[in-house]
Amino acid sequence: MSRMERFSTSGVSQRRRLDFWNRICTETLAETCIDTRGDRFDAVMRRWTVGPVTMVRPSAGPSSLLRAPFSEPQGEEGAVVLHFQHHGYSCFAQDGRRAELAPGDFVLSNAAEGYAFDFPSAHEFLVLQVPRAELARRIPALEDQLCQALSGRTPAGQLLHDFLLSLWRNGEQGHVEDAWMEGAAQVVCDLVAQAVTGAEGAGPTDGAEEATAEARQDVLRLVEARLREPGLRTSDLARAVDLSERTIQYLFARMSTTPSRYIMERRLVLARDLLRSEPTRPVTDIALELGFADSSHFARQFRARFGMSPSQWRRA
Repeated sequence: MSRMERFSTSGVSQRRRLDFWNRICTETLAETCIDTRGDRFDAVMRRWTVGPVTMVRPSAGPSSLLRAPFSEPQGEEGAVVLHFQHHGYSCFAQDGRRAELAPGDFVLSNAAEGYAFDFPSAHEFLVLQVPRAELARRIPALEDQLCQALSGRTPAGQLLHDFLLSLWRNGEQGHVEDAWMEGAAQVVCDLVAQAVTGAEGAGPTDGAEEATAEARQDVLRLVEARLREPGLRTSDLARAVDLSERTIQYLFARMSTTPSRYIMERRLVLARDLLRSEPTRPVTDIALELGFADSSHFARQFRARFGMSPSQWRRA
């Protein structure tokens, strides 16, 4: 098992940042190139090899990514790449197919064929590069699952997301052993297979389906922008985007959830991240900022979702 590595543009001048970052990216995933959308570019990446699985956790500002097809054998033709959208939004494209990703979505792609991402705003991903053989024997008709926006909001998808975050936390703290991590790599492959087979795929979008995908993105962006509003309801979303409440409910049903469940999930995930990134901030302040009526209601919902209280999560 390799040591977890961390890279940041913070110590590099703005003039040299993009060149620096592209060197790091192509070392991590071959033939990868990043382009920025402005004069300023900030990015952080953590990478780790867990058995046969390469794990990458990049976060960056508005930008685009291009991974070119491999012109020569580089040992990755037999690999599948999973991009799990942790924060932000993106548009994925490979071989003429497109997929729109919102927080909680993921997409599988063929590592050797090349692909592109467009990131209109700041974003963070959990990325896995897995040997194709490991997934092919777990996922029937693996090829049919590539290049689709898949929902990670199913129980299996949420389990995969939580397990990956747990691996990162333990790796960052050095609380891992080689023998345990070799087994963890197999668990990751099992969880990916369960998340894929249990996901609600959006499939390639065209015609009416493209209109549905566009409406979905509009609604999800609106939710992210108004997460801190207490009492945010389906009717509020419908009025804001000029759709019927029934249409809003349909859009969320396509993601195997409801508007209220999705809003609660996003609030709890954001709260979890704030508890970690702002360790001295009172729990009550975080609860009130995210639209919870009081800290008791927040604590009950948090425990039901993550199996521990906010204070226990912060200590852990």
